[in-house]
Amino acid sequence: MSPVKNIISLILRLSLSSVLSLLLIPVNVFGDVLVSPTRVIFEKHTRTSSVNIVNTSNIPNTYRIEFVERRMKTDGGFEEVKKALPGELFSSKMIRFSPRQVTLQPGQGQAIRLMLRKPANLAHGEYRSHMLFRAIPKATTNSVQKINEAKNISIKINPVIGISIPVIVRHGQVSASISVENLRYYAKASKVRFDMTREGNASVYGDITFLFKDHTGQTTVLRKINGIAIYSPNASRRMSVDIPPPGGTQIKNGTLTVQFHHTKEVGGQLITHHSVNIP
Repeated sequence: MSPVKNIISLILRLSLSSVLSLLLIPVNVFGDVLVSPTRVIFEKHTRTSSVNIVNTSNIPNTYRIEFVERRMKTDGGFEEVKKALPGELFSSKMIRFSPRQVTLQPGQGQAIRLMLRKPANLAHGEYRSHMLFRAIPKATTNSVQKINEAKNISIKINPVIGISIPVIVRHGQVSASISVENLRYYAKASKVRFDMTREGNASVYGDITFLFKDHTGQTTVLRKINGIAIYSPNASRRMSVDIPPPGGTQIKNGTLTVQFHHTKEVGGQLITHHSVNIP
């Protein structure tokens, strides 16, 4: 392979790894692009939806939209699905969307329209794929011809920036339950660790609140984390959360509680909770 082809191959590999390493950053605060909502769910009689993408930078940008398959790991991270495992169901083949590429001026937005087409005899369950929004790098003045002619080759890597949101299709009888287990508090590290265990054929999504009730009965909210998911078919997710005591609160001689709620958008009801005594 020629030196030029080697350089181009290296750039492509680095660009792809940049996409994969950035998928977990919350979409509403990511770089120079905003995508909302952060997840799309087709259930019951819903057949159409839309996702809005906004260029929040001060220069024009072009974005390409496509579906990718991602697997959630036990630590909450994601990895590329190369071969489906038992229980993994994907929605991408059921979703038509348009447009597939947009060029947006600074501050400009665009609605991406989605339409669900279920195949006949679709098995009951939850199907999930991820819609990836990828910024296309701008062309530079260094063409391949100029690289060939140059005596001293220099390379500028422009990473391909991408974010993704889950697109979920729920068909037929779907349900899920969640429990919090193995709650432990590490005082020296100001850290909480616990397991979230899921049962059923649907994913679970909600907000977590950490509370501490001291020996006098006073309750303090230590921390809140929104948008925690356990996707089907995963049975559990291991959580490790830093909880620095706020305002001089001492986490001792009391009770530490973890609460898992529905999001505010769907009512915020308490789903489950678990407590541990702190000496």
